[in-house]
Amino acid sequence: MADDTDTSYGEHADPFAQWDVRLEHVAGHTHDMLSRLAMRRAGIVWDEIEDQMLDEWLEDRREEGTVVDYDPEHPGGFFFVHARPGIDTDVVRRADR
Repeated sequence: MADDTDTSYGEHADPFAQWDVRLEHVAGHTHDMLSRLAMRRAGIVWDEIEDQMLDEWLEDRREEGTVVDYDPEHPGGFFFVHARPGIDTDVVRRADR
């Protein structure tokens, strides 16, 4: 998986760019972590504790070999799937085109 400072996901630094996230799915932990990642990539810095939480969450993704996917019909919206080698190179699943 790519380094968390990698902004090369498609044309976007925003990990949400490919999804139209439903309002009921924005209160969860995964959405929070992806929001923090987007802010980090935009150069926005917050407190050290939140920064460490993001680092730990990203490390979990790397260790597990998982990426985030989103389905508006899924109860929580966001879920983890195994990264496809050479395809899912960022923290989110690359959309099938």
